[in-house]
Amino acid sequence: MLIWPDGTWAHAAVTQSAGGWLDLSIGFSPDRRGRVSGLFGNFDAAPGNDLTTREGAVIQSDENSRLYGEFADSWRGKAADSLFDYTSGQNPESFTDRDFPHEYHSMADFGPDERESAEATCRDAGVIGPMFLADCVFDIGATGEVAFAGGAAWSEIATGNSWTPQLATSGPGGVGNEVRPGAGIETTDSCPFMTVADVK
Repeated sequence: MLIWPDGTWAHAAVTQSAGGWLDLSIGFSPDRRGRVSGLFGNFDAAPGNDLTTREGAVIQSDENSRLYGEFADSWRGKAADSLFDYTSGQNPESFTDRDFPHEYHSMADFGPDERESAEATCRDAGVIGPMFLADCVFDIGATGEVAFAGGAAWSEIATGNSWTPQLATSGPGGVGNEVRPGAGIETTDSCPFMTVADVK
């Protein structure tokens, strides 16, 4: 976990099931309200304009071809901006799969039993907020992977008003183990973190 001096934080957790994936949660300081842009929206309390391209076009969440085409391409990293090193002949495009996702899903694709089972799994993990619950049900329905419930629960707790990231006091330079925001929610055993000020 990284925590910036203004309280903005980023948490990444690698989940090992089903080939693995990265759960990334971001929490912005109130001072950044309406002053951010990109893949995580603009933090202006108006969700309808969160999916805005770099050029300013607003994409609706159900416009899959525009979301995974125009929106994704507008925020795709360029070689000149990349922090990665590439071998000769490679660049960000070398690692881009323009056919992903291979198919689109909506809640209408899932039968009542699938939705009910996914919702029960999400609620058992502690997911209760309507937005987080809908996203959790969708993720489990689309993938069949129940481990998404843990990430959804962590995100709901961490981005709510009930939890602020806490710095552990152990370890050199403030590096320690994250203080977990809830019991029974596990995406990793522990997550090393540091404040941005600790990064030299």
